[in-house]
Amino acid sequence: MYFIIILAVLIALGTEVSPEAVLEPGYNAALTLLFTIVVVALAPVPGIVLSATVRPERLSDSFTRAHVLKRVRVGSILYQAYLLASFAVVTYVLDWPVLIDGTLRMRRWVLIDELLKVLPFLVMLVLAWMPLYRIDRKLRQGTWSLREYIEFHLRQYVLFVLVPFVALVTVVDVLGLLPWSRTLERMGLDWVVPVAGMAAVFIFFPHLVRFVWKTRHMEESPLRTRLVDLCGRAKIACRDILVWETMGGQVVNACVSGILASVRYVMVTDALMESLSQEEIEGVFAHEIGHVRRHHMVYYGVFILGFVAVLVLMGSTGMFTGKSSGWHAVLSLENLLVVAFVVIYWGVAFGWVSRRMELEADLYAVELTGNAGSFANALERISCFSGRDRTSGSWRHFSIAKRTGFVLALDADPARRERFRASMSVLRWGIVAWTLSAASAAVVVILL
Repeated sequence: MYFIIILAVLIALGTEVSPEAVLEPGYNAALTLLFTIVVVALAPVPGIVLSATVRPERLSDSFTRAHVLKRVRVGSILYQAYLLASFAVVTYVLDWPVLIDGTLRMRRWVLIDELLKVLPFLVMLVLAWMPLYRIDRKLRQGTWSLREYIEFHLRQYVLFVLVPFVALVTVVDVLGLLPWSRTLERMGLDWVVPVAGMAAVFIFFPHLVRFVWKTRHMEESPLRTRLVDLCGRAKIACRDILVWETMGGQVVNACVSGILASVRYVMVTDALMESLSQEEIEGVFAHEIGHVRRHHMVYYGVFILGFVAVLVLMGSTGMFTGKSSGWHAVLSLENLLVVAFVVIYWGVAFGWVSRRMELEADLYAVELTGNAGSFANALERISCFSGRDRTSGSWRHFSIAKRTGFVLALDADPARRERFRASMSVLRWGIVAWTLSAASAAVVVILL
């Protein structure tokens, strides 16, 4: 879900048009608005069809349940692709950005134009969640209402992406109105402000996450004492341990956020605390600690810098047209190369890196707790509560079946464990080398 929201934001960001676009032949603001409403209104249709194929009577048998889960997973992926394609139609075929920048003349408005450009996609998401809620109730028997389901997903996915986007765009828009911004642009340094803003958001975003996601301080208890002791054994500090409220959705999960200890939070969902034993919770918590101890967020930051460096390089060499109105501009070679780069970099490369770092955090959890069996059981139970097939992976995680097999195999084979560590060391150096190369190339092009 995160990936398609990010892509939708990039589509919205890359569609700035001139006010004169309203004078182009064939453009009609009323028709644009009408057909946009029609496309948005059709968003729930695939979800309704998918929901009709999930029958509760077929979920009692383990074999048929696995088949249903795989079908739902594939259907959900296709559904997300449909939503993104629909938004592309609204943006590039129906010229929704022309309505915003041209007809309404909001091009120079701070933040408002960007939000209005992505608004159709956000409405489509909410409409799509309505039939998906029915599927969730059939698969996981959660107790949340439709309102709570939508609120949780808005917080979990949309706000998680949009809050840093809003903060960054607001800063860039405001500073872009100041006189000295033109000086930076003439010097080829107009990228400095957005890059500095991205760095600040990356470092301090954990302070916002605790409010974007509905969290509360974990009260003093035997479990909290065990988790604090685990942090002490791992020699890491965090600002707080939080309970992540899922409003009855039975979302069994945990996460860590923050590079610096002063802005680092470890969060576990209320459903995780209710569903797993303390030993299993300790294993899941150790996995999150593993991300900190293995500096994964630092390397993610370096990976992001590599992406930004390439964008600066492309911008400096004329790769961006800056005017994406209609398919004739979207299908230009330059734009297609940019889109291909974004999809490969984030959809393929980042997913590949992330899955291996998740395995490394799994291995660290086993080493810290000394209990591979308990950690494997925790993963299996999380899979059961998630309503997903244990053999199905995702963009950022291998399947539960592969992860449990991995930790049990490496726990019993020290030589294989060392080979994996060596491969992760090569991966880290590869990320650093790539980013340094991209950044150096960007600097050389800018200075020339």
